[in-house]
Amino acid sequence: MRILVVEDEPAMAESLTWGLEAEGYVVDVAHNGEDGLWKAQETGHDVIILDVMLPGLDGYQVCARLRAEGLWDTDPDADRDGRRPGPGRGPRRGGR
Repeated sequence: MRILVVEDEPAMAESLTWGLEAEGYVVDVAHNGEDGLWKAQETGHDVIILDVMLPGLDGYQVCARLRAEGLWDTDPDADRDGRRPGPGRGPRRGGR
């Protein structure tokens, strides 16, 4: 599973990255809204951990742009294909 962490505080970004990688996740980090938006657009992520208070674009703006571009599901219970999960379907998108 690939996770994007968008966090401007270096210590928090490092702590999240360390913990997630220790659990076996692949982690990409962006330190501002513009970089976070670009990484989300260019690389497929299963989960985005998005800080709200970011320099440049804030977390709400990043989220709104990803949804407007159709790059992020608006239904947290839908999987990558837009289908609702069922038995044996694997992890669900949206942090659940």
